[in-house]
Amino acid sequence: MAFAGYATNDGPLPDLAVPMNVLVAGAIAVRHGCCNINLLFAPSILAPSPSVIGSVCIDPAKNMEATMTTTLTAKNFDETVNSNGIVLIDFWADWCGPCKAFAPVYDKVSRANPDIVFGKINTEEETSLAGAFHISSIPTLMIFRDGIPVFAQPGMLPEAVLTDLVSQVRKLDMDEVRQKVEEAESQRAVAN
Repeated sequence: MAFAGYATNDGPLPDLAVPMNVLVAGAIAVRHGCCNINLLFAPSILAPSPSVIGSVCIDPAKNMEATMTTTLTAKNFDETVNSNGIVLIDFWADWCGPCKAFAPVYDKVSRANPDIVFGKINTEEETSLAGAFHISSIPTLMIFRDGIPVFAQPGMLPEAVLTDLVSQVRKLDMDEVRQKVEEAESQRAVAN
């Protein structure tokens, strides 16, 4: 199985080849620039091979993870949101000062919650996704649980607030949320 086209802040990763019988789920480490890159894999129901679900860049000089987020695109958005329990999404752009200030907070909370997908959508590159969600201010944070949007808010959040928000989303009664979604859809259908 070959993985090509993945990139970090230091530039594109070299193409990786992994025999299918060796890797079903797990991680692969490669040296790239000043960092060791660990690509995280999970079995995929929709594809005959495992999917890259994220990457962790470890700076050996600091002996710490730099990030544990997933780049979301129009190609992987639906699969990511619908096949994971909780998915946080940071809509951002490279030119956005508040986005750059929020990034370390988002990354730190992502490292504290490795069971949750922390996605990032570059609004300059993924204009169709930004348009679909009517993103007019960045950063904007959205949270999906079981494929259902449960939170959306523009602006930076302090670490304590983001951590509390993650805790609240974990505690949601999703049966109640689904019931409320169905009721709202029924009321809209009657109104039309």
